[in-house]
Amino acid sequence: MSDNISGTTIAADEVVDPTLGTAKVQYVKLMDGALDGTTKAGVGANGLKVDASGAAVPVTDNGGSLTVDNAGTFAVRLTDGAGNALTSAARGAERALSVQVVDGSGAQVTSFGGGGSTTSNFSSAFPASGTAVGAKDSTGANMVPLNLDASGNLKVNVAAGGASGGTSSSFAAAFPGSGTAIGAKNGSNMVSVAADASGNLQVNLQTAIPGGTNVIGSVKTTDGTNTAAVKAASTAPLAADPALVVAISPNSINPNGQKTMSSSAPIVIASDQSAVPVSNAVLTKFGAGEYETVAASQTAQALGATGAIGGYISGILVVPASTSPGSVTLLDGSTSITVFAGGASSLSNLVPFFIPLGMISVSGAWKITTGAGVSCIGIGDFT
Repeated sequence: MSDNISGTTIAADEVVDPTLGTAKVQYVKLMDGALDGTTKAGVGANGLKVDASGAAVPVTDNGGSLTVDNAGTFAVRLTDGAGNALTSAARGAERALSVQVVDGSGAQVTSFGGGGSTTSNFSSAFPASGTAVGAKDSTGANMVPLNLDASGNLKVNVAAGGASGGTSSSFAAAFPGSGTAIGAKNGSNMVSVAADASGNLQVNLQTAIPGGTNVIGSVKTTDGTNTAAVKAASTAPLAADPALVVAISPNSINPNGQKTMSSSAPIVIASDQSAVPVSNAVLTKFGAGEYETVAASQTAQALGATGAIGGYISGILVVPASTSPGSVTLLDGSTSITVFAGGASSLSNLVPFFIPLGMISVSGAWKITTGAGVSCIGIGDFT
């Protein structure tokens, strides 16, 4: 209805209303609150239109429910039970609710284990800090820590079946005093493995070996690299054949040293045998023709230029000048050997005679000392 109007006749119109029936009614226009305002409210076929863009409009369901027809998105503001608005914070492209964690007494929890709850990659360096781990106790309701020894090994106590066994041993180490029993499978069950009093494993053949001569596998003789060759008697050996290296047993018929013919193995010399070298020094020097003369009444005259150990003397030719000559003494270094004693009427004539020796010096040069009335010739191989 317009304000500030007087002396104007207001006409009435007839309208049929389901409630009022046919009646005379007066139409009223709703205007804004300004004096002599010209802005009027719009009324459509479905009723009065309300624009709430300029101010908040309280809405109540009066104890019922509200139905809102809108295909878009509604902004909703949440509050707690006391009407306090819940807040949010930007986290990347999203806005997450701000939440505080409190304990049973209502106090806010501000710490969650310090630097724990870390993650690590396999084959990377072990982290300096992390989250403690544990296991359920026997009740299944509580958590208990896992224990390690000083070397960082996890301590494990076997609840059943292990007893005091479960030991480990190193090869070439002393046999342990205790250990874990072993067994073998018998069908679906485990049975023990038996040994005799000496610790040898007892083996019972499932199928008996038949009587007579039997070949049980084959055996090769090897040092780990070379395998000895075994050939038929009709096959000649080759230089490249790996062979066993053996030595004659001292209990055989061919020990080192001489034996009777019945206790020795016969050796047949080949009909075309060449000369056999001999390393015996005495035999090699036998018949050596070097000589040294020693006059009568000489003391320790060396045979050879200087004489030395290893000198060979085949013998001494004694030349007497009297039937009662002095003695002849042979010296090996400082070792004295009387080879002719001489003395009064020790000879019946003055014929020279030979004293065979065939010796090699072991102490020094060969030397000869002669008495009165007798001279010598030393024969051998002297230095």
